[in-house]
Amino acid sequence: MDVCMVTFRGDGVGNTVEAALRPQDRFYVWDNTGPQLGYAGGANRAAAMGSGDLIAFMNPDLRPAIGFFDAIEREFDDREVVAAAGDQGPGWRVDWGG
Repeated sequence: MDVCMVTFRGDGVGNTVEAALRPQDRFYVWDNTGPQLGYAGGANRAAAMGSGDLIAFMNPDLRPAIGFFDAIEREFDDREVVAAAGDQGPGWRVDWGG
């Protein structure tokens, strides 16, 4: 999996994310200090550095649990799934039900 991160001035360059990476993952960081493309533009630049079938976009302050990338990747075993998001804890949960 290509794991992409956008930083500004190299702040929080993903030490907590790197700790959760698996050997097969590739980590790409785009420093948005100079070009200031905004988050979406920086994320596109980071994604363009990779070549994997799956891309994970991570914020610099994220602390993924061990096994996070395995869990996200398993979501795509279902061919109908086109996007997946990790659980950010009870304070961030949204009730998508009706």
